[in-house]
Amino acid sequence: MSKNEDILEKLGGSNDHPYTIGQNYFFRCLNYHYTGKLLRVFEQELVILDAAWIPESDQWHKCVANGALKECEPYPDGMIVIIPRPGTSSNPISWPLPRSVK
Repeated sequence: MSKNEDILEKLGGSNDHPYTIGQNYFFRCLNYHYTGKLLRVFEQELVILDAAWIPESDQWHKCVANGALKECEPYPDGMIVIIPRPGTSSNPISWPLPRSVK
């Protein structure tokens, strides 16, 4: 079992939510955005993998449609990131997760 799999097994999580586990999402928090692959959902947190912090996107319709970003700072590959769930809206995305600094 990998380190991340061990961590996820210990975390558990809820199955009562509208998300698709394993789907890539664009998350809008209060003052910033994230992208990542959703791994687990909790009442107060979302656990994502291959995350990127998005300080600024392009126009919203361009961003959601094709990943147009003005700034992007990816976390290291394989790092698990926990983001707050309250006040967060999300969109499933079909474009590849950003993995380079912009």
